[in-house]
Parts: sequence; structure tokens; C-alpha cells
Amino acid sequence: MFIVLSLPLFAQKYSITGKIIDKQTNENMMFANCVLHYQTDTLGIYKGETSDTAGSFVFKNVKKRNLILEITYVGYKTYKRNIDTNNFQNERKIDLGTILLERQDDLQQIEIVAQRKRIEVDDDKMYVNIDEQMAGSVSNAFDLLRLVPGVMIDGNENLKLDGKSGVQFQYNGREMKIGWEGIKSMLKSMPADMIDQFEIIKDPGVRYSSEGTAGIINIKMKKNKNYGINGSVTMDGGYKDSLNYSIDPSFRLNFVNDKWMISAGYSYRKSWSGNIFASDSSQRYTAYNEDTILFRRIPDEYKYKRSSHYTDFTASYSIDSTQTIDFSANYYYISQPWYTTRENTYMSHYPNYFLSDSLYSDIDGSDYNNKSLSLALSWVKKLDTNDAKLSSDLDFSYDKTSETSANTINYYLGESINPSSLYRSQGYKTSPEDKSQDFSWRIDYYKPMGDNARFEAGLKTNYSFSDRNYDAYVLDAENYIVDNMLTNHFKYTENINSLYASLTHKFFKKKLSLRAGIRFEQTNTKGEQTVLDSVNTRHYFNVFPNLRVAYKFAADNELSANYSYRISRPWSTSLNPFVSKSSDYSYSSGNPYLEPEYSHRVSLSHSWKYMLFTTLAYSYSKNDISWVSNPLDSTYQFNFNPLAIIRHPVNFGSSKDVDLNVAFSKSITMMWNVNINAGVNYQNINSSDAILEEIDRDNWSWNLSVNSFLMIPKWNLRGFFYYTYRSSSLSGTRKSNGWNFFMASIGKTFLEDKLSVNLSVNWMSFGVKNYSEEEYMNSIIKSWRRTQRPSFNLSVSYKFGKFYQQKRVEKQQLEDFDSRAGKKE
Repeated sequence: MFIVLSLPLFAQKYSITGKIIDKQTNENMMFANCVLHYQTDTLGIYKGETSDTAGSFVFKNVKKRNLILEITYVGYKTYKRNIDTNNFQNERKIDLGTILLERQDDLQQIEIVAQRKRIEVDDDKMYVNIDEQMAGSVSNAFDLLRLVPGVMIDGNENLKLDGKSGVQFQYNGREMKIGWEGIKSMLKSMPADMIDQFEIIKDPGVRYSSEGTAGIINIKMKKNKNYGINGSVTMDGGYKDSLNYSIDPSFRLNFVNDKWMISAGYSYRKSWSGNIFASDSSQRYTAYNEDTILFRRIPDEYKYKRSSHYTDFTASYSIDSTQTIDFSANYYYISQPWYTTRENTYMSHYPNYFLSDSLYSDIDGSDYNNKSLSLALSWVKKLDTNDAKLSSDLDFSYDKTSETSANTINYYLGESINPSSLYRSQGYKTSPEDKSQDFSWRIDYYKPMGDNARFEAGLKTNYSFSDRNYDAYVLDAENYIVDNMLTNHFKYTENINSLYASLTHKFFKKKLSLRAGIRFEQTNTKGEQTVLDSVNTRHYFNVFPNLRVAYKFAADNELSANYSYRISRPWSTSLNPFVSKSSDYSYSSGNPYLEPEYSHRVSLSHSWKYMLFTTLAYSYSKNDISWVSNPLDSTYQFNFNPLAIIRHPVNFGSSKDVDLNVAFSKSITMMWNVNINAGVNYQNINSSDAILEEIDRDNWSWNLSVNSFLMIPKWNLRGFFYYTYRSSSLSGTRKSNGWNFFMASIGKTFLEDKLSVNLSVNWMSFGVKNYSEEEYMNSIIKSWRRTQRPSFNLSVSYKFGKFYQQKRVEKQQLEDFDSRAGKKE
């Protein structure tokens, strides 16, 4: 009985607690290594723990014996303390109190340099990783996009990927339904250091929407990885000339603990933009009977102000070890106050083109406002220990654009503006308002089947609503009255329901990988023009297959072949049948009978040593959507003018593209990185429509981009250089000459890298001038634009708060389709 009653006494266990702080700063030392050794065996480990975010640690179930506590932390002196048996009291708890860690005297002699690989290619994706040096070399996220290999942004800010337009954009993997103009405005308002990565997907798998014949650019935002509260304040300023300059302050605050990851930011941009068109002009040659009339447009100087606000908020919460829920919201607002421009158009006849017999002057004043809001909610659940996962996403976006414009067109006889030669005058006022809403819900399922196979399936429904209310007025004497001929109201609804499934399997010791997927999409559209009392509905069903085969000769030597089939649906603005008028000689209209554009793409890719990447691709598109200009005839509800043209979208026929692209990425040293991208493109456009003019045109072009980063840690200096060249390009009926873009920057950090200063310069050149030419039916349109001046940008950024990167919130994520298909183990 005595022995039995004594067993609990001998089995008593204790706890040992304490708190670790920095002796110099009194800050809590989180994630310090705490180890208990036996005094008789200092090499053996009895128990081990790590301090929490408050610097506290606790050893539980410790038996009564002689021990040694050892605490280590990188850059600090090792702390040791004996714990004898006489320290174990009846209260079962040993509180060691506050423990001070001292820094190493020679800490400043230790230098650790980490560098992120800037360009990575894996499967059918290219990743462009953005680090502080790269983000600090540009003024905003739009200029950062210029640095992506294969992306070409010309002098008119039109974007192409590997020579093709129709790029689909995503924001953190979510589709953006605001169009290229809205994306440009958002990126120009966004600080570059918010971007973590650009993901270029030229052959998207079936998990992605089939929209976009040129591929997908996914803009991935940074996620804060540091425990505690921290943030940054940045001030940017840019200057090009007396007409073009800007200021861009921004602020960001982050918070992370074991459950939450929260980030919020705000940026403001104020810009003054303008141009002097002394050397800019456009010419339009229109054939009529046996005569040719030249319309020679010469704009005047203009200048306008624009302000924008961008706010974003993200929050991620780990419900438990298997579930995560994310919420994000972003809002931007752009305002452009009233400004006035003037353009003079001179008319002359063959052969005396520069001896004008009449002209008209267009004085135009306008303002502009745009608001956009996006909300997203996602949930991911891990289903079993084999990494099977289920995810669900809800997305909502709202966009509203309002504009007021008033223009006066004076028509003169002769070659000069003279009150006595005024033939007649017209005054117009318009106030269009565009509103759009987009709602989508999707659910995805991912299931590994052993080590060599994976299955994925999902479904999605998307609803898009747009409402364009276009009020037009005509000046009658001194008052504006409603112009029923130009007033219109267009509503458009689009519903897309999709279902997909894909299977990936590896063979021959995982050297051969096969991915096969199929996506079904059912589309319903309705366009309602209330003024014309016309309704156009459409219902169609598509099947989009996708196939990828890859073979690894070695871990760093892989060859892959891809096939994808995609669609590009017309935007609501291009479907509005109403005709708008800018002058007696120029009109524009949508086309309610536009068909979707379809594209097949086959590519062969090879990666070697993770530094040389080669891709050869062929694509064929049918029902190409292109804007053309042709004569205005009496079928339109206007007085027939044989010299007038109307610009409208048509299904232009078909196009063929062949692309060869080679990318090289290499760290020459730990401090010097070089990236080179070169490509050759052949494009053929063919139209055999019996109503329109038959066209068969082709064009060869090539491009080259080089960027290099240099770091000098000893002086906290970084340098950056970027150059790109694009030769002539063909887009529909328009051909443009080549252009160059150059950017360089130098930056330095202070105060233990908390303060950074960066100075950059960029310059776009078109040789002599930016020239484009469009020839179609009875008209030839030529335009010139002067070479832009270099612009300079100064950025100052300061980081505040605590930065601990030893621990991250563990989040369950549903990996994307392509990263799993053959990704290196």
C-alpha cells in the first residue's frame, strides 16, 4: 500500500517558463531556440521549444533533475543557465523571469545577401518576380509591366503579348472585366512595390477561363510575411517637361499573427499631362469618283490635370489547420477636370494637296470621372492527408464612368480661319454614362491519385451587366436642345456557365508527363438598344480542349508540347449599333452582329539549365475582330455625304501567327543579374468577305529586350538598366513602324535598409517619328507622332515597424492547374 500511494509523488512533473528580450532594445525575441540538456550530458537534448511572438517559452512535463537551459538566436550570444533539483518546488512551476540576450560584438562583420530569381519558366508559364530593386526602378505598376518579356506597350499605350492583342488580365488569379483602359488607369495609380509577381500564361489550362486569344497576364500582389505591425510610406515624383509631371504619395500598413494576415494601402496620384503637336499630324486620303481628297489634321497644344485614388484591403484568416478564408477589396477613383483642345482639319484635292480650299476647326472641351470597386471572398478546405482540396470563390465588381463633352465645329471656305469665310457652325454636347457590374461564383476540386496522377474539376457561373446611357444635345442659337438622332441607351447582359475537368499522369519514372483537359462553356447574351427599339439575343455552346505533353531528359532539361483552343468575345461597347458623330466627315458605330473570335495555338517549348528558354508557337485565329473605316452610305440615318467615313468593328477574316522566342536569365555573380529576351514574329491577315474589301497582308517583325541589375551591398547601392526594341507591327488594317524604349535607375538605402531613395529615367523613341498607316477600301489614313522626351522620376520610401520573417501563417491553398502539371518535384 505504501509503494502504491508513493507512485504519484515520484511521477510528479513540472513546467519551466520564462521571457526573452533584447538587452539593448527591450524588444521581445520571438522564435528563439530554447533547449534543455542534462547536466551530465551537455550534448544530449532533453526537451526543445521556441519562444512565441511575445518572447515567452514554456517547457511542460519536466521531470525533477539537474538540467541546463541553453538559448540561441542568430546574431546574439548564447545564454546558458543551470537548473538544479532544489529549484523544483511544490507549486510545480519554475518561472525564470526575464532573460536578456546580448548581441554579438562582431555582428556587423557578418553580411548575408539574398537574391530572388527574377525570371522563371516552368511548364507553359513564365514568372517575372518583382523584388525591391526592380520595383524601385520605376514610378508605378504600369511602367513595371513594360519590363515583362514578350509584353510590348507602344507609344499609344496599346499592349500586345508576343505580337498579339486580346490579352486577358487577372488580379490575384481573378478575372478582370474592366477592359484595357481601366487596367491602365488602375496600374498607373498603383505603387510598383505592391506587385509581387507577373504570371504570363500563354497556353492556359482548362481551369482558367477560355477568354483571351493572346493568353493571360496574372497580376499577383504582395502578401505580408512579417509578424507584428509594420508598413511603409512612399513619395514619388516625375518630370518630363513643362507639360508633363506628377506626384504620387502612398501608404501601407500590415499586421500578421498566428491567425490573421491583414494588409491595407492607399495611394494618391496627381498628374499634369499635355502635348505640343507642332510635329504631330494625321492625313486621310479619300478617293471619290476620279478625285482624291486629303484631310490633313493638325492638333494644337493641350494640357489637362488628372487625380486618382487607389485603396486596397486584404485579410486572410486561418480557421484551423485545414481551412483558410480570404477577403479582399480594392477601389480606385479617377477624376479629370474640364480641359479644352483644338484641332484644325484642312481639305484639299489632288494634285495640290497642300493648297487647301476649305477647313473645319473643332474646339472640344470635356471632363472625366471613373469609379471602380472589386470585392472577393474565397474559402479553401483540405479534405484529407493526401492534399485533396476543395475551394470556393465569390467575386463582385462595379465600374462607373461619366463624362461631359461640348464641342463646336466651324466650317470655313479657304485655307485660313477667317470670320468672313465662315460657312457654317455646329455645336454639340454629350454626357455619356457607363455602368457595369460583374458577379461570379466558382468551386474547384483537386484530388491527387497516388504519386503519379492528379485530377481536377470545377464549375463556374458569371453574370455581367452593362448600361450605357448616351445623352446628346445640339446647340440651337444659344441653348442646347436634345438631339434625338444622337441620343441612345444601350443595355447588355452576358451570362457564361462553364464546367471543366483535367487529368495529369506521369510515366517512365516521372520523366514523361501528360496533361489532358476539357472545358465546356455555355454563353447567353442580350443587347437592347432602347432608342432603336431593337433587341439582339444570342445563345451558343463551346468545347475547349487542352493538351500538354512534356519529357524531362534531366532535372534541368525539359521539352514540352502544348495545344490550346480559346475565344475572344466582343465587348459590349463594340456591339452597340448606334451611330455617333464627331464631324460631317467622321462617324463611328458598334456592330450587334459581331461573332466571337476563336484561336488555335500549338507551341513547342524547351528549358535548359533553368536559364535558357526557347518557344516556337503557331496560332490560327478566325473571325478576327478589327476596327475598320469605310464610306458612310445612305443606310445610316444621316444625310448622305460621299466624303464621310464610319469606323466600326467587323469580323475581319482570319490571321496566322508564327512566333520564335528565346529567353536567357543568368546571375553572372551574386550581385549582377542579366536577362535577355529576343523574338521573331510572322503575321498574315486574310479577309475574303464579299461585302468588304478582300485583303491579304503579311508582316515580319522582331523584338529584343535586355535588362540588368547590379547590387553593391557594401555601399547599399543598386542599379538597373532596361532596353527594348520592337520593329514594325501589323494590327488589322493598320501597320506601324518600330520603336525603342530605354530605362535606367540608381538607388541607395539608408538606416539599415529602412529608407530607400531611387532616381530613374525612361525614354521612348520612334526613330524620326511614330508612324502608322491604314489602307482600306477608298481611304488611306496616315498618322505621325513626335518622339517623346525623356522623363525623370524620384522615389523616396521609408519602412517602419517590426520585421520578423522566421514564421508565416500557414494557409491552405488550392494550387493552380498548370503549376501541378509536370512541375519539378
